[in-house]
Amino acid sequence: MSALHINPPENFIFSTPSHWSKWKICFERYRIASGFSARTGNEQ
Repeated sequence: MSALHINPPENFIFSTPSHWSKWKICFERYRIASGFSARTGNEQ
């Protein structure tokens, strides 16, 4: 069985505030799918 590879979201661009909410949603999905959300704060 092959491992699932999950790509992180694109780099955060501070100069485009209109994209911030979409980036945050993508980042939260990545955290959950990759298992980072279940780790302690120091491990994240």
